[in-house]
Amino acid sequence: MVRLFNLPLRIFILAVCCLGFSKASFASWPHNKQIDGQTIERNVQVQSKQRQYRVYLPDNGSSYKTNSPLSVVFVFHGGMGSAEQVEKQTGFTDLAKKEGFIVVYPQGTGMVKTWNAGNCCGAAEREKMLDTLFVKAILKDLHSLAKIHSDRIYATGLSNGAMFSFRLACDMPHIFKAVAPVAGRMVYDYCQPSTAVSMAIFNATNDHNVPYKGGIATKGIFAKLGVVKEYPSAQETLSAWQKHNQCSSSPINHTFEGYDLAEYQCASSTSLKQYTLYEGGHSWPGGSKPRMHADTPSQKINATNEIWNFFKSLE
Repeated sequence: MVRLFNLPLRIFILAVCCLGFSKASFASWPHNKQIDGQTIERNVQVQSKQRQYRVYLPDNGSSYKTNSPLSVVFVFHGGMGSAEQVEKQTGFTDLAKKEGFIVVYPQGTGMVKTWNAGNCCGAAEREKMLDTLFVKAILKDLHSLAKIHSDRIYATGLSNGAMFSFRLACDMPHIFKAVAPVAGRMVYDYCQPSTAVSMAIFNATNDHNVPYKGGIATKGIFAKLGVVKEYPSAQETLSAWQKHNQCSSSPINHTFEGYDLAEYQCASSTSLKQYTLYEGGHSWPGGSKPRMHADTPSQKINATNEIWNFFKSLE
């Protein structure tokens, strides 16, 4: 398989410049910068490297240190994205202000920010970044900021961020109670979770960046540069988690305008949901477009609200 980073550097840089990355993707963050009074940027040390993340804390977490512990939602940006971008794109901070939970937006690595999800993506994959250690470092740092409910830690993400969410369910099932990947597949060959993890999966049938039926991407950075990038199908990923979570073979099916929902009952009182959208392509349902040429998200469903309601239902 040809990989993006085997291409001549000048072609790669040209692609980066033409795709409209946000400035936040390339900036070096100041240490523990305060943002807007309630969202802060933090630096943590991971294997001698400085890693960054944004976090929304209700009341900056100060009034919660002696009160009830808070739920935590990790939101992982897609490849070419950034922590700041996915915060705006999903609207999770606005929801957290109403509901009173912590939202974490980690920042990927490389010139084009990515996550090591296994067989994808970019520099994070190529350099075998231990992004799970970064997540553990964030959790340790969060304990110094607020009181965290250890049984209410969740993850979601878009595209490459969704793929990494699947990996977290594989590698850290004792930490993450549930994950909700959006527009991504499981691309991790060594998934052997020690316990079942509840999951809500979102895919669009007209996604050409990560094709619904699997196969080679015909849209996105890899397609633009003529790079062969092949993915498993949505059904293959679903079937893998049916097996991991010991789910029923027959789901309860629901049909709504613009999307279908299949719900499976699984072992250890866990749940598996598959949302199949018929519009929106490679995007965050109910969210905003991160770039001019990005797919227009479906507004028939709001993934942010659905995901949080799913997480809450498990508490």
